[in-house]
Amino acid sequence: MSVVLVVDSEGTVAKSATEAFRSEDRYAVVQRHTAGSAIALLLEGLRIDVAVIADTLEDMAGLDLLGSIRRLAPELPVIMTSRHASVESYLKVIHSGAYEFVEMPVRPVVLRRIADAAVEDSALSRYYRRDPHMKEHPRPQSPAA
Repeated sequence: MSVVLVVDSEGTVAKSATEAFRSEDRYAVVQRHTAGSAIALLLEGLRIDVAVIADTLEDMAGLDLLGSIRRLAPELPVIMTSRHASVESYLKVIHSGAYEFVEMPVRPVVLRRIADAAVEDSALSRYYRRDPHMKEHPRPQSPAA
């Protein structure tokens, strides 16, 4: 089972994530309302497979939380959400290390597809990083399988 960390102070991202993952047996959703509580969760060592964070939080900007996540869990794929997306903000977020940047409201099916891709990419990256010469070995199964 893949664990999705949702960090959202206002509830709109949490609502979309709940809709996206509620009928999926392969996902467990962990919600936090502040960046500080999300950072504490990562420091506790809970295995998180993908994070979905709002760009505006009560206690910290989403971009700052993204930076903290990059330092604490550099390989954790992060999907950042925003109500006010632009090309400039997209480029800034992606350059800062986000897996994807989506404008809210996002359809649950779209969020789930992005999360599926992020989890699979992360699993493949870990698999091939163990031994970069594994060309003859089978690919790991996708979390969606």
